[in-house]
Amino acid sequence: MPQPSHPIKRTQDWVSSFVIGQNMCPFAKGPSLRGEIRYIATQSDTEEDWLAEILWECELLSDSATFTTTLWIVPNALSCFEAYLDFFHLAEQIIEHSPTADVIQLVSFHPNYCFADAPSDDPANATNQSPFPAIHLLRRADVAEAIATHPDIHRIPIENAARLRRDSLKKSTS
Repeated sequence: MPQPSHPIKRTQDWVSSFVIGQNMCPFAKGPSLRGEIRYIATQSDTEEDWLAEILWECELLSDSATFTTTLWIVPNALSCFEAYLDFFHLAEQIIEHSPTADVIQLVSFHPNYCFADAPSDDPANATNQSPFPAIHLLRRADVAEAIATHPDIHRIPIENAARLRRDSLKKSTS
């Protein structure tokens, strides 16, 4: 089944310009340059199909020698952030009971992402705001390696939030 190029292209551009370009994730540049990020835009419109696709992607990623991470994109649904979060949590629960539970972890991205303890207009929310609802599939072993090799992994989200807030403040005062 052909994949819609527009959502994938927009997501690739976001990864390139924001995630990598703004150094939101210091671990993204290598896989991007090596072509190891798999981008999939679902054409399905039911929760059952989405869960089946995510499970398939988990299996594919866990055995892949080509890709190290997958961005599964929902271009035509889940625009409501709360509905997206409900689905995301369901996907996490399904994966916890799958053969890939110890292999794959999920990270959520959404155009209206808002951290639970933040106001909706907090510029720091942008760290998880993508062009389309998306679920990032990562190999747990790769995450563990990244954590082990980074000098202060806990500073990354703190520094990102501070930079986004500072940049927002600069824009509003100029």
